[in-house]
Amino acid sequence: MITGDYMKNFFIKFKTAIINFIKGIAIGIAMIVPGVSGGTLALMLGIYNDILDSINGLFKHFGKSIKTLLPIALGGLVGFLALVYPIKIGLEKCPLIVITLFVGLIVGGIPTLYRKVHKHESVKGFSLSIIAIAFMVGTCFLVSLLNFTETTLLENLNFGLWMYLFLAGFIISLALVLPGISGSMMLMVMGLYTAVLSIISKAMHFESFGQCVMVIIPIALGAIIGFFVISFIMSKLLKHCEVGTYFVIIGLVIGSIGTIYYLSAQSIASTANPIQIVISVILFVIGFAASFFLDYYFTKKSKDIKNKDIEVVEMDK
Repeated sequence: MITGDYMKNFFIKFKTAIINFIKGIAIGIAMIVPGVSGGTLALMLGIYNDILDSINGLFKHFGKSIKTLLPIALGGLVGFLALVYPIKIGLEKCPLIVITLFVGLIVGGIPTLYRKVHKHESVKGFSLSIIAIAFMVGTCFLVSLLNFTETTLLENLNFGLWMYLFLAGFIISLALVLPGISGSMMLMVMGLYTAVLSIISKAMHFESFGQCVMVIIPIALGAIIGFFVISFIMSKLLKHCEVGTYFVIIGLVIGSIGTIYYLSAQSIASTANPIQIVISVILFVIGFAASFFLDYYFTKKSKDIKNKDIEVVEMDK
């Protein structure tokens, strides 16, 4: 017999699953927009720790972990796929506008990262940032020589390129593991973002489906394996050298800004006009404000929760 308590628990669990699905959609959208960190959004939505705990306890508490992760993962997939085609068209028709919006989001997120190293500034720290910037610039020139296109990935896929795609997926996993890093931004820096976006769009329309899947598989495998490996590495780095790690991250993010424009220079030059430049400036400001105030809201919310916890402890005493 189904009791009232059973039905009540069922609806509570169902409601939680629906809420997590909706939150997953938001994270999926963040994952495809360069400059927006899925990890940061997961933190703001209050499910970051739930995700990591479920991943770490996947083998010990498989059923419980899957119940938490599945609706979030499904929502993330829906959110990600929903924006694939609109962003693809935007990058083809008006790349300057779309990219400048992305850069605004990136710049607006830098204060979030700098807060992690504030009052711990040092020559060593800034040196690490400069090295990271130089690494991004060097990667940019290397990638520009490789010149990845949709055709290159679909028709010339070999073991070396397969491994590069696997590495790209591995790096993308940083976006969920570490707040402040955008996986799509890193994919753009590696010269793969536009091509992969087109391939995913093709797969969604079942065009050259087999070839598209062969490109998507190594990226997906890299992202899955990378999530576990990088979770372990980052937990160690943040535990033993948190400030240095964030200085490196800040350098990577700053270095990515010029890199994104450099890699998109040709398409921007062929489509840009005065109207697009004006719109780009406006959207840069909007992107910066959105990213900055998102962080402000999250920080304020975290402080409020912390203050409430302190008040509860003091009342207990």
